[in-house]
This record gives sequence, C-alpha cells and structure tokens, in this order.
Amino acid sequence: MKEDDKCKNTSLQENRTDEGAESIDLGKRSRDYSPPECRGTMDTFLPEGARRGREYILVDEWGPYDFRKPKVWPASITAGNEGRFFIYGEGGKFEIRNVPDGLSVSPLKGTIPATVVVKAARPGLHRFHLGVETGGERLAASGTLLSTEWEVKFYQWDREKDPRTDPQSWKELIRTEPKEARVLDAIAFNWGGAAPGGTLRADHFGTVAETNLVLPAGTFEITTLSDDGIRVWIDGKLVIDNWTWHPPTEDRAVVTLKKGAHPVRIEHFEIDGWAALSFSLRQVGEK
Repeated sequence: MKEDDKCKNTSLQENRTDEGAESIDLGKRSRDYSPPECRGTMDTFLPEGARRGREYILVDEWGPYDFRKPKVWPASITAGNEGRFFIYGEGGKFEIRNVPDGLSVSPLKGTIPATVVVKAARPGLHRFHLGVETGGERLAASGTLLSTEWEVKFYQWDREKDPRTDPQSWKELIRTEPKEARVLDAIAFNWGGAAPGGTLRADHFGTVAETNLVLPAGTFEITTLSDDGIRVWIDGKLVIDNWTWHPPTEDRAVVTLKKGAHPVRIEHFEIDGWAALSFSLRQVGEK
C-alpha cells in the first residue's frame, strides 16, 4: 500500500463491523492505535513543557497568541478598587512607568510572566495609562478603577411573592432588617449555584447595594451583569431596568453627570439556578 493510501485509511472505518460480524472493542482499538506519519501533516499535541490551562488560551485581533513576543493581557481593564493584568512572553524583565497619583502598582519591576495589581489609594474614579517596558519594547496597560464604599444588604424572599409580579411585597421586604449586611469596595459577585453566604439560601434572595460616587463632570457608561433581575438608579433616576428572569446578561446605560457626589442604588433578585451581579463604570466623554 502506498504511504498516501495509508494516510487516507486511518479513520474509524477500520473499526466498523458488518452485521453479524464479531464485535470489536473500539475503546481498546483507539487506545492501541498509532497513526502513521504522513507527509505535510502537523503534530497537534502540545510539546513537553508547554503552557497548559485555560488562562493561557488567549486570542487577540491577530488570532491565538503564541507567547513569542511580550504581551500585556488584557490591555485595558475596568474594575472596582483593584484590578490586575498579566505580562506574558518567553521570559525577560519588565518595568512599569507613568504611575499616576492616587494609584499603587505592584510589582513595579520583575520577570516575565508576571501578574501586576493596580489599586486605588483614595476614593473616586481613576483612569490610568501605564507604560510597560520589556525587551526593548514599550507596551501599554490602561483602564479605569472605581473606588467607592458600597453598603450591601441581602434578603430572602418567599417564592410565592415573586418580585416581578408582586412589587408591593418586594418593597416591603427591602424595608425590613436584612439577612446579611456587608461593606464592600466593589460589586463583583459570581455566586454560580451557591448562596451569598451566612444564613441565606442559594435561591430566592435579593440584593440592595448603595453608594455615593464622587465623579468629575462628564459622560459615563454604566455596565451591569446580572442573573436575574436588576434595576439601577443614579441621582434617583432609573437608568437600567431589566426586572426579568434571565441568564447572565449585560445591560448598559450612558449618563451625563455634573462634578460631585452621585447616589447610586442597585436592586437585584435571584430566582434559581446561576446567580451573578456586577457593576462597573467608565468615563466616555468630557462634559
């Protein structure tokens, strides 16, 4: 048989049996099978010592990243009081420059690969553009941190009193003493199928979060991720309203605000299954 014919005959057709023929253990055949080397083919398996794991599967505008050149990932972040990015590559050293007032960056220098943490040193909205020098190249890491103090309250509701169809019961519930109360620096919950903690059950719970955002004058984009219902008010005005049963869903609103403090209120309910809630804000224009 020609080599090319061998390459064409390496499918599971070899393991197929005719009706009434002796049964073949396909599992054993697949374990013992070793395909012939064919001209023009590639080894699709990772070599020994290669990076393995979901965190190393990166795809940018050029396609899958191969780690041959230094790269900042993600190049831009939007986070609460603290965010992080990664410096990847085949090795070498890096140094962070252009750290603005009001932010701390750690580490400022080191070896690749590295995890770099950016943290707000005081309340407010912090936009940054960092220089990352490595191997004679200058890369960039930019983003927005929103540092504020959130008062977060959790409630448990009866399944017979659905917040979607019984708004009065929901209003009465969130005027009562919460099951749990916390002070947090960000709204970034990914509960999955678990409960928020404490005495709460995983399903049929509600969240109310409030803060005062100190912002410069400008236009801002608010992004939320929720499962299930969510409503957001700024300065008493309802800006996001997705009071429905839905899978993890992003909602956005664009608002123009004056310089100063702006009260923000989030209401959220969970029915069952997966649960998530997050809030982020970034400036998209000067006023």
